[in-house]
Amino acid sequence: MRRERNRQMTSRFIALAWLTGLILLTALMPGAVAAEPPAGDKPAAGAAIKMSILLVTDGDFFLAKAIEANGLSRVRIVTPDHYTATYSEGFDVIVFDRFTPAALPKTGGLLFVDSLPPGGVLKQSVDNKGSPLTIAASAVKDWKKDHPAMKAFTPTKLYVESARKLEVPKDWTTLLEGDKGPLIVADGDATRRRQIVLAFDVMKSNWPLRVSFPQFVLEATQYLAGR
Repeated sequence: MRRERNRQMTSRFIALAWLTGLILLTALMPGAVAAEPPAGDKPAAGAAIKMSILLVTDGDFFLAKAIEANGLSRVRIVTPDHYTATYSEGFDVIVFDRFTPAALPKTGGLLFVDSLPPGGVLKQSVDNKGSPLTIAASAVKDWKKDHPAMKAFTPTKLYVESARKLEVPKDWTTLLEGDKGPLIVADGDATRRRQIVLAFDVMKSNWPLRVSFPQFVLEATQYLAGR
């Protein structure tokens, strides 16, 4: 009975986080999003060149708005059902939200959200029956403050309802350590493709409530794009 009550309270808390996050993002966007130049106008000298980002998702309002809100990226959204390898061509960063492609795109930095890169280098732990293991009710233990993707990250009271239990290879780096296991990891070999993996669905956390969420998305995509 107590467990069910706690589950209901957690669900209501996260629902409130979504609503508050929506209000926060809406408030931030007018000042954060740069106005598009009129058709035919050339960017001013010295103006930053926008990143091109492909977001593959079935629908994550907060992730999409956090990407759009930074004003430094041009975003195209496609559903997993319509995604093909040709869609990823020419993008600086490809974000796979709760979807794993059959193969890695040939170019571009990669952000995986509640999904794992194909190829099995980074794995989800399984039990003795082969069933994937998860961790529940995770809070932040530590984070890698000197990593470019984390320089604006302040995980105040970040709570994750559920996350994949990861087996992190030695040459990967844990960017965000939860009290029950890694929550965000990155390929630690700078000579290879830049990849960052979130072990959880942001909509199953209170992260959209925090200013650190759009900040992280901005810093992470810039890092993945090589900016």
